[in-house]
Amino acid sequence: MGCVCSNENAERDKNLREHKVLVLGTAGSGKSTIFKSLKETEGKEMIEPRMIVQTTWKIRQTLLEFMKWLIKHSQSLYETDKEKNIDCLIDETTEISTNIQSLMKTPEFVFTENEELSEEDLITLGKTIAYLWKLPSIQATFAKRIQFANEMNMEYFYERAIDIMHPKYFATKEDLLKARVRTTGQDFIYVFMYLFYIHKKVNCLLRLVDIGGLRHGQKTWIDHREDLSTVLFVVALNHYNCVLFEDNTKNAMHEALATFFLFLGTILFLNKRDLFREQLRKVPLSVCFRAVTNFEYVRNDREEEQWKGMNYNPKESEHEQHFERCYNQALEFIRNLFQSRQRGKIFSCYVTCATDQDNISRVFWDVTMLVGKNNLKDML
Repeated sequence: MGCVCSNENAERDKNLREHKVLVLGTAGSGKSTIFKSLKETEGKEMIEPRMIVQTTWKIRQTLLEFMKWLIKHSQSLYETDKEKNIDCLIDETTEISTNIQSLMKTPEFVFTENEELSEEDLITLGKTIAYLWKLPSIQATFAKRIQFANEMNMEYFYERAIDIMHPKYFATKEDLLKARVRTTGQDFIYVFMYLFYIHKKVNCLLRLVDIGGLRHGQKTWIDHREDLSTVLFVVALNHYNCVLFEDNTKNAMHEALATFFLFLGTILFLNKRDLFREQLRKVPLSVCFRAVTNFEYVRNDREEEQWKGMNYNPKESEHEQHFERCYNQALEFIRNLFQSRQRGKIFSCYVTCATDQDNISRVFWDVTMLVGKNNLKDML
């Protein structure tokens, strides 16, 4: 009998120690960056040397491809509405034309293990991209990127285009956190912490499983329900002004809201608070939440889901205090929208910045405590 009890207790302790957490969210919400920050916090090598090289290629390739994209869409936006998008028209001066021709003749997939530009061509490409990035027409097109799916953190990398295209450049720790590398398969990480409960120290291990973007994840998450402790749902706050990677006719925030009700009792991360603050200074929340939004396919007749709060006006006196009020109101509005999808279920919400390791470390301490305590209560 004693042996049976001992085996049962051992199995119970094992279950208490490890908790499977499924990580879901729209593409670009920051799930992979959270994983990178956690690996660094856990004292693990965030990324192998081989991956540093591959990420360097990825950053360079993205700068090249997205600049070509900006040039093409500058023209297409202008042709769509010449009066509204006159600021997107690129001047045809000799210098501008020369730089565009230089960019366009660069092969599409030039940054790989088997192919690389010469040092001279690489330096020239960096100068060309930096020059084109500063053109007012390119900046105007970039400001209207909401109409197309695009990579995140592009301003950060374009401002350093010359350095990034230098032959001796390798992606830094900050670059690795900000680089957008899509999860196409499955990734997981163990997060280990000590949990104190009723004066007893218990080893608590979270097994976080990332299965990619929402649309891909919806097809496969059901396969991960066995032994699942909870779902961690990641939303990018700045996605109120962004379309989906998978479908550029859909707003990413609307997609997250439409899916969130499927996961009751979920842990919610409202991520990218830093980019949200930047975005809110330029684009009001009403582009996403009003009766008829800038996304022409959406009509929202629910009064309580239409933004009627303050919009930031930089011309006002005490504008920073005003902005903080706007920011806090907008944050609370979005949080309440997600909470309403939980149909009265208790859920936990954290405002996060995936590139801030201190923030992620503190938040995951709380998450570990929450998941561990809930599991202990169920089994005591």
